[in-house]
Amino acid sequence: MNAGTNRFWEFSLSVWENKRLREACIRLQDRHTADTDIDLNIILFCVWAAAAGFRELNAGEIMGAMEATAYWRKTVVRPLLAVRKRLETGVVPIPPTLAREVLSQVKIAELESEKIEQLMLERIIDPPPYGSSIHQATAANVAATGFAHYFSRIGMTPGKDDTRDLGQILALVFPDGSGSGRDT
Repeated sequence: MNAGTNRFWEFSLSVWENKRLREACIRLQDRHTADTDIDLNIILFCVWAAAAGFRELNAGEIMGAMEATAYWRKTVVRPLLAVRKRLETGVVPIPPTLAREVLSQVKIAELESEKIEQLMLERIIDPPPYGSSIHQATAANVAATGFAHYFSRIGMTPGKDDTRDLGQILALVFPDGSGSGRDT
């Protein structure tokens, strides 16, 4: 697979710079680590598709996205995430100073694996016409519908905290289109 341009990855790097968005995503993922594999790349995929002017991603497209990346995610992305988290909390009897270099390399590999997953996701949908855009309120609704399809596919009903974090993600990416999730 030739990497080429990865607009989804560029978008993700841009929004990930927002500390509040990043924290909302991590809370969402960490809250369900034990019971459900929440793929933040699918969440960001829904947001990116809406922001880029794609039409709404339907349930079949969300399922296709999940199927397209499932093996990569299971065999590469998730194991790297688990190793990184383990190294961050410490591995007895290895002193933290010795583990730091390994942790640094694992973080690089994890980031590259996420980039490849996003490239896979970007390639499953046709790009919108050049210069396409939609109103932020519409885009926020389009992304929220994608979230609903995703959570339905993984058999999860988002709880109050999940809804708050998803609303915050939408409010931060689409500030003129979603009032939910804003700090009061």
